[in-house]
Amino acid sequence: MHMTIGVLVETKNEKEALACAETVMERLCENQYPFDYYNILEHQDPQNAIDFITDGQAKEFKWTDVCTADSALGKIEIKALMEYTKSNFMGNLKKVKEVLAKFSDKEIYNEDSKNRTERDDLNFFKYLCSCLGQYSGSEIHLYDRGGVGIRCPEMLERNLTISGKENETQVFIVCADVHF
Repeated sequence: MHMTIGVLVETKNEKEALACAETVMERLCENQYPFDYYNILEHQDPQNAIDFITDGQAKEFKWTDVCTADSALGKIEIKALMEYTKSNFMGNLKKVKEVLAKFSDKEIYNEDSKNRTERDDLNFFKYLCSCLGQYSGSEIHLYDRGGVGIRCPEMLERNLTISGKENETQVFIVCADVHF
């Protein structure tokens, strides 16, 4: 399956941002885990990448390869990627809560139900718990310079803070299509 991910990097220019993001993508595809391969998205002129403005909602959205995180397009890409991550998390959390309400601790631990459907639910429960704790992979859509998944707004804010103001750096978002 394919999904779009973004990498936030702090660099001086787009060329450095692409190079840094390529290193992160290589790491995320190393030994085909958590992703099999990636393609940095085809360059779109950021001015033409999105057609929005009415009520602030994107009507037509085309990911771009690289742009600054504080640009209109960068903000939209980051918001969309964080929304995907949040949606995955909340959906998995809801399913975990349903299983916790349905089964006892012993049933969950032992998976000792005789009913195949219940056993499947219990196996799926453990998978969902794993998804809730992921730092990379199909549940996470935005990454930092080290290849660590950005899982919550606080992590995002830390990664959007520019550390090298004296070096005139900017935070860029680089998007790619990945296969898992």
